[in-house]
Amino acid sequence: MRSKIDQAVVRPVQYWFDDGLTEIIIGAYFVLIAVLGIAEYSTPRGSALKTLAGLASVLVVVGGAWIASRVLRVLKVRFVFPRTGYVKYHRPQRSKQRRWVSSMVGAIISVTLGIAMTTLRPPTFSLPPVVEGLALALAMTYIAHFTGLYRFYALAVVSIVLGLVIAFSTPESLVGISYYFGAMGLTLLLLGLVFFVTYLRSSQAGEIQ
Repeated sequence: MRSKIDQAVVRPVQYWFDDGLTEIIIGAYFVLIAVLGIAEYSTPRGSALKTLAGLASVLVVVGGAWIASRVLRVLKVRFVFPRTGYVKYHRPQRSKQRRWVSSMVGAIISVTLGIAMTTLRPPTFSLPPVVEGLALALAMTYIAHFTGLYRFYALAVVSIVLGLVIAFSTPESLVGISYYFGAMGLTLLLLGLVFFVTYLRSSQAGEIQ
C-alpha cells in the first residue's frame, strides 16, 4: 500500500489530470489529424482541396502540439485554477509496484504486437496503425507509471486494440492512420468530457482543495 508520503508527492501530479482537459485537448487534436487525413485521401489528385488538406496536415503535425499546450493552459486558467488553485509539482520517485505494473503492460503490448505481425498477418495487413497504436500505448503507460492513474493503462490497451483492429480491416496506410487517430481521439474526448463534467459538478469557483 502506498504510504502517506508517497500519496502526498503523487497527488499534485494527479491533480493536473483530475479535470479531464488533457484528454479533451489531445482527443480534439487527434480528431483534427484524422479529418485532414481522410480529406486528403478522398479528394481527387491535383485538386486544390487535396493540396490544402496536405498543407494543413503538415502544419497541424508540426505546430499542433504547441498550440494544444497553449489552449490547455488557457482552459486551465479559465475553469480549473479559480476552483482548485494552481499546483506546481516535482517528478515523484517511482515505486517498485508501479515499475512492475508498467513492465507487465509493456510486455503484454510487445507480445500482442509480435503475434499480430508474425502469425496473424494477412496480405491486407497495414502496419502504420499498429505502430501508432504502440507508440501512443507506450506514452500512456509512461503517464500511468508517472502519475499512478490506472485509467491511462486502460487507454494504452485501447490504443493497441484499435491499432490492431484497424490494421487488419484497412489495408490503405493513410486511411488506417486516419481511422486510428479518429477512433482514439473520440475515445479520449469522451473520457475527458466525463471527467470534466464530474470535475465541474464536484468543485466551485473560488474553492481551493
